[in-house]
Amino acid sequence: MFRPDPVLYQHALGDAPDWVRAVADSLEATRLVEQGFEAHGSGEQADDAEVGSTLVASDRVLHWLDEAAVARALDAAHRVASFGVFRIATRYSAGPLVDGLNEFASVHDAEWWRERIAAVFGHAETIENTPREYCVIVTAPVDAALAAKVADLQKRAKRRATWMRRRQRLAGRLWRVVRRTVSERRLLQELTGKHVALVGNAASLAERDYGRAIDAADIVVRCNRGILVAAHSHGSRTDWVVTGLPISRETAKARGIQRIIWVSRRAKMMRNMPAWMFASGRLHIFSKARDRHLARELGKTASTGMKAIDLLAASDCARLNIYGFDFGASHSASQPTRPMSPDHDFDAERRRALLLIESDERLTLLR
Repeated sequence: MFRPDPVLYQHALGDAPDWVRAVADSLEATRLVEQGFEAHGSGEQADDAEVGSTLVASDRVLHWLDEAAVARALDAAHRVASFGVFRIATRYSAGPLVDGLNEFASVHDAEWWRERIAAVFGHAETIENTPREYCVIVTAPVDAALAAKVADLQKRAKRRATWMRRRQRLAGRLWRVVRRTVSERRLLQELTGKHVALVGNAASLAERDYGRAIDAADIVVRCNRGILVAAHSHGSRTDWVVTGLPISRETAKARGIQRIIWVSRRAKMMRNMPAWMFASGRLHIFSKARDRHLARELGKTASTGMKAIDLLAASDCARLNIYGFDFGASHSASQPTRPMSPDHDFDAERRRALLLIESDERLTLLR
């Protein structure tokens, strides 16, 4: 995907987000420049005047760029300001592919971004931030006052998120009354005689060329956020998603998702299921009996991928090809900059999955 280099425009400090104003106040900045793909604020392009009192704010910009464009964008920001604050995604977009690639061109952890920014500005520190899929980096020492302000903003954001979840819970309870979920029997009947591709999130899948084979299946099932890294490795279709993570209505529409299989049985996650999923008529909730049976066999809570294999193998599908499963050997594409969850026993899952595959000729694990 091609993105033009971002531009730098004047922006009124008073109109900046709270987290940007907090950094500006800490640095005593008197001038704010925004880095983005289109003009905001006054619409006047920034120059290198008053560099010492200027702060550049780059909000969710750099991860759209390849590494060469990132370097150019940082150099351009440093020319107009001594200080900058950058909010950057640290995981892939859950949206559809653009020109055969994930729309986020640079996906790295916070330390990678900190080092790149420090190399240009001379100093950079990571501020803990919300939500977790972003890092916020400032090119000045973080003093106690700024740290306290950021912590306060995090608390406010958490309170807002809590109230939103409570409203979702109420709406979800109402929809549960008027709209029944899809039964397991009906769900599995839809797979009868079908060629099914189950696509996991192992980072190692990006090194393969299974995309065409995946898209050739009758039904393509993906796990959790259903990340698409590239068409050649992951394919581009998503018909069903097996998940324990909330998915937005907009993402489901953009991806063309027809069935949502919710697998988390934790009380907190069950309460926080998005109301729109119930309203859609597309939702199946993984049975408590299956969940408990797997947990007893594995000794720990089964991962989303293991639950997907167990459920789909119970159908009368003609074929089940399994891609992107290496049972913890590589990171997850859903959270590529974070370690694998300790909540699951991936060795036990590998053993169970291989026994199931060896005993059922319909199942094939493609490594």
